Amino acid sequence: MLWSVRHFQDRQPGQRGDGDAVSQGSLAGWYTAAADATEPALAVVTAGLAAAEVLGADETGIRVDDGLAWVHATRTDELTRYTVSAKRGVAAMTVAGVLPALAADRCCTTSGRRTGTST
Repeated sequence: MLWSVRHFQDRQPGQRGDGDAVSQGSLAGWYTAAADATEPALAVVTAGLAAAEVLGADETGIRVDDGLAWVHATRTDELTRYTVSAKRGVAAMTVAGVLPALAADRCCTTSGRRTGTST
């Protein structure tokens, strides 16, 4: 069935086509299915980042509810991965599975301080 834009104009987020609200269980199920479907792609991105010759990593704070969380970005020219953590710094970024794969001689810096050795 084709729907026109007009069909959706009066709908509120979280409503089905008949105007009834979508249940929390349905939303949770859809989010879980979407997350599961992205796992293979996430594994490829993580492996590609871990194998990169040059890897850029950064973090920025964001407000979540009434607190602070950290968005960690790890990237190459071709790949980018974002993760969110309650903690910051290199230790928190290792949870994403990319930084632990880096050999100590490939050097990692944080805030301009060298945390590894370079060759």
